[in-house]
Amino acid sequence: MASDGKLDPPEDNPLLVGLIEEPVRHEVAEHVEHVEHVEHVEHVEHVGGRKRSYWHQRRQTYRDRQRALKREVKERQAEILEAAAGGGEAVPESAESAAARQRVAAMLEHKARRRNWAKLSLEEVEWGRPRLVIDLEWDYSAIGMTHKELCSLVSQISFTYGVLRRCATPLPLHLVGTESAAGVVLRSVQTSHYWKVFRSEHSFMDVFEAEREHLVYLTPDSPDVLETISPDDIYILGGIADHNRLKVPQHGPRTQHDAPTHVE
Repeated sequence: MASDGKLDPPEDNPLLVGLIEEPVRHEVAEHVEHVEHVEHVEHVEHVGGRKRSYWHQRRQTYRDRQRALKREVKERQAEILEAAAGGGEAVPESAESAAARQRVAAMLEHKARRRNWAKLSLEEVEWGRPRLVIDLEWDYSAIGMTHKELCSLVSQISFTYGVLRRCATPLPLHLVGTESAAGVVLRSVQTSHYWKVFRSEHSFMDVFEAEREHLVYLTPDSPDVLETISPDDIYILGGIADHNRLKVPQHGPRTQHDAPTHVE
């Protein structure tokens, strides 16, 4: 018997070898495998149960907090209405009550904005300025980006889109050169098909051919420093996520397009 209390398989126990028949040996081995499988399943279920319990508790705590905030705001509104109906002076609002009211108002505004965002089409959204472009027109195999780094790039694009859509006036996001390897990884994300972004398989110079004088390519190795942001300009980010592993001259290949470059 092993130190952890489990039975050793017959072939690993010299005392059992030759003393038991072959059918019995197989039966003991099957029993040991069954016990180990049951213990593994119980361990997985225990870990999964703890995780489910943790996230259930988190959700319940969040819901309770939101209910408490709404209840406090309603009570405050009832006090104000009662004071107004009785002709008396309004009860002064405490700092805690005002903060709670503001939090609830912000939460309701955020939910309303998300509902409206889901209903609007790409053309109906009230876009802000300036415009933001992510350049995916790269030969990723030539610059040595791995599949893991491409997935990291797509994850950063997803995070960027999530931040932009939560804005009161979201900035338009353009993805150009989507036929590259990064575009293939991006299309594998199922939710990306519902993003309200402008996609194009062409280069940014072709997409914004009539506005070339407003193109600004942001790159860390440019001699120019970006000090002000103009709402009329179009800012382009290189679709590269190598975690500083590669020395890629970002603005070098783009100078052939005559696009001005600035330091990020």
